[in-house]
Amino acid sequence: MNLGSVVFLCAAAAVAAGLAILAGSDLPIAVPLAAIAVAAAASLLVGAVERTRWPPVELRARPAAVSARVRTAFEEGEFGRVTLVRMLDALEPAGSPSPVRRLTSDELLALKTAPPEQFRRYLSERLDDLEART
Repeated sequence: MNLGSVVFLCAAAAVAAGLAILAGSDLPIAVPLAAIAVAAAASLLVGAVERTRWPPVELRARPAAVSARVRTAFEEGEFGRVTLVRMLDALEPAGSPSPVRRLTSDELLALKTAPPEQFRRYLSERLDDLEART
Protein backbone atom coordinates (compact mmCIF):
# COMPACT_ATOMS: atom_id res chain seq x y z
CA MET A 1 0.00 0.00 0.00
CA ASN A 2 1.53 3.32 -1.04
CA LEU A 3 1.41 6.67 0.76
CA GLY A 4 -1.36 8.05 -1.47
CA SER A 5 -3.74 5.22 -0.69
CA VAL A 6 -2.96 5.46 3.03
CA VAL A 7 -3.74 9.19 3.04
CA PHE A 8 -6.90 8.63 0.99
CA LEU A 9 -8.14 5.85 3.28
CA CYS A 10 -7.41 7.91 6.41
CA ALA A 11 -9.30 10.88 4.97
CA ALA A 12 -12.18 8.71 3.81
CA ALA A 13 -12.47 7.04 7.23
CA ALA A 14 -12.34 10.37 9.07
CA VAL A 15 -14.80 12.16 6.79
CA ALA A 16 -17.25 9.23 6.68
CA ALA A 17 -17.11 8.81 10.47
CA GLY A 18 -17.62 12.55 11.00
CA LEU A 19 -20.58 12.69 8.61
CA ALA A 20 -22.09 9.56 10.21
CA ILE A 21 -21.90 11.24 13.61
CA LEU A 22 -23.43 14.44 12.23
CA ALA A 23 -26.24 12.42 10.61
CA GLY A 24 -27.28 11.41 14.11
CA SER A 25 -30.50 9.39 14.09
CA ASP A 26 -31.01 9.66 10.31
CA LEU A 27 -30.23 5.98 9.79
CA PRO A 28 -30.48 5.82 5.98
CA ILE A 29 -27.55 8.27 5.85
CA ALA A 30 -25.62 7.35 9.04
CA VAL A 31 -25.40 3.56 8.47
CA PRO A 32 -23.80 3.65 4.97
CA LEU A 33 -21.38 6.37 6.09
CA ALA A 34 -20.42 4.35 9.17
CA ALA A 35 -19.93 1.27 6.96
CA ILE A 36 -17.62 3.27 4.68
CA ALA A 37 -15.64 4.51 7.72
CA VAL A 38 -15.28 0.96 9.07
CA ALA A 39 -14.26 -0.45 5.66
CA ALA A 40 -11.61 2.26 5.18
CA ALA A 41 -10.23 1.69 8.70
CA ALA A 42 -10.18 -2.07 8.16
CA SER A 43 -8.26 -1.60 4.89
CA LEU A 44 -5.71 0.51 6.76
CA LEU A 45 -5.39 -2.16 9.44
CA VAL A 46 -4.88 -4.92 6.87
CA GLY A 47 -2.23 -2.81 5.14
CA ALA A 48 -0.44 -2.21 8.45
CA VAL A 49 -0.46 -5.92 9.31
CA GLU A 50 0.94 -6.79 5.88
CA ARG A 51 3.82 -4.34 6.33
CA THR A 52 4.66 -5.46 9.86
CA ARG A 53 7.66 -7.73 10.27
CA TRP A 54 6.52 -10.27 12.80
CA PRO A 55 9.18 -12.15 14.76
CA PRO A 56 9.68 -15.67 13.47
CA VAL A 57 7.82 -18.34 15.35
CA GLU A 58 10.20 -20.74 17.03
CA LEU A 59 8.94 -24.25 16.61
CA ARG A 60 9.96 -26.75 19.22
CA ALA A 61 11.03 -30.15 18.07
CA ARG A 62 8.39 -32.73 18.67
CA PRO A 63 9.47 -35.68 20.81
CA ALA A 64 8.69 -38.10 17.98
CA ALA A 65 11.01 -36.18 15.66
CA VAL A 66 13.81 -36.22 18.25
CA SER A 67 13.43 -39.92 18.95
CA ALA A 68 13.49 -40.60 15.21
CA ARG A 69 16.76 -38.66 14.92
CA VAL A 70 18.27 -40.68 17.78
CA ARG A 71 17.12 -43.95 16.24
CA THR A 72 18.51 -42.95 12.85
CA ALA A 73 21.83 -41.92 14.39
CA PHE A 74 22.16 -45.33 16.07
CA GLU A 75 21.30 -47.07 12.82
CA GLU A 76 24.03 -45.11 10.99
CA GLY A 77 26.69 -46.74 13.14
CA GLU A 78 29.98 -44.83 13.25
CA PHE A 79 28.59 -42.06 11.06
CA GLY A 80 25.73 -41.38 13.49
CA ARG A 81 27.98 -41.12 16.54
CA VAL A 82 28.84 -37.49 15.81
CA THR A 83 25.12 -36.70 15.67
CA LEU A 84 24.57 -38.36 19.04
CA VAL A 85 27.46 -36.44 20.63
CA ARG A 86 26.14 -33.13 19.26
CA MET A 87 22.66 -33.96 20.53
CA LEU A 88 24.10 -34.53 24.00
CA ASP A 89 25.97 -31.22 23.73
CA ALA A 90 22.65 -29.51 22.95
CA LEU A 91 21.12 -30.97 26.13
CA GLU A 92 23.67 -29.22 28.34
CA PRO A 93 21.86 -26.96 30.82
CA ALA A 94 22.23 -23.28 29.97
CA GLY A 95 24.45 -21.44 32.44
CA SER A 96 25.66 -24.64 34.01
CA PRO A 97 28.42 -23.93 36.58
CA SER A 98 30.54 -26.74 35.13
CA PRO A 99 29.69 -27.13 31.43
CA VAL A 100 31.12 -30.15 29.68
CA ARG A 101 34.06 -29.29 27.46
CA ARG A 102 33.33 -29.83 23.78
CA LEU A 103 35.36 -32.56 22.15
CA THR A 104 38.15 -31.62 19.78
CA SER A 105 38.11 -32.94 16.23
CA ASP A 106 40.68 -35.59 17.14
CA GLU A 107 38.71 -36.72 20.19
CA LEU A 108 35.53 -36.86 18.13
CA LEU A 109 37.28 -38.93 15.46
CA ALA A 110 38.63 -41.31 18.12
CA LEU A 111 35.15 -41.66 19.60
CA LYS A 112 33.67 -42.20 16.14
CA THR A 113 36.03 -45.10 15.46
CA ALA A 114 35.99 -46.53 18.99
CA PRO A 115 34.57 -49.99 19.64
CA PRO A 116 30.81 -50.00 20.23
CA GLU A 117 31.18 -50.88 23.94
CA GLN A 118 33.46 -47.90 24.53
CA PHE A 119 31.08 -45.55 22.70
CA ARG A 120 28.10 -46.86 24.68
CA ARG A 121 30.09 -46.32 27.90
CA TYR A 122 30.79 -42.71 26.81
CA LEU A 123 27.07 -42.14 26.11
CA SER A 124 26.10 -43.65 29.44
CA GLU A 125 28.59 -41.49 31.34
CA ARG A 126 27.44 -38.33 29.54
CA LEU A 127 23.78 -39.11 30.26
CA ASP A 128 24.51 -39.85 33.92
CA ASP A 129 26.42 -36.58 34.17
CA LEU A 130 23.60 -34.64 32.53
CA GLU A 131 21.04 -36.22 34.81
CA ALA A 132 23.11 -35.43 37.88
CA ARG A 133 23.42 -31.75 36.91
CA THR A 134 19.76 -31.10 36.07
